[in-house]
Amino acid sequence: MVLDGLSSTLRRSFDQGNTWDVVGPLPLKSPNHPSITRMGKQTLFVATYQQVKEGSEIVYDGPKVVTSEDGGVTW
Repeated sequence: MVLDGLSSTLRRSFDQGNTWDVVGPLPLKSPNHPSITRMGKQTLFVATYQQVKEGSEIVYDGPKVVTSEDGGVTW
């Protein structure tokens, strides 16, 4: 599996990279995903940095982690 950093899309290839299928988009808004980890056959974890603002106030500033149990199809 490969994470497309420009579109935040997870892609996979079953023929050594000759063709690629889109598995699905990541549910994170940040274009920088420093960590993607596979645990078992279908479980993926993706971590990124996230800053959430309400108006000009920062309400959250830190890590954001999402998980998928179906190889990245849903998160």
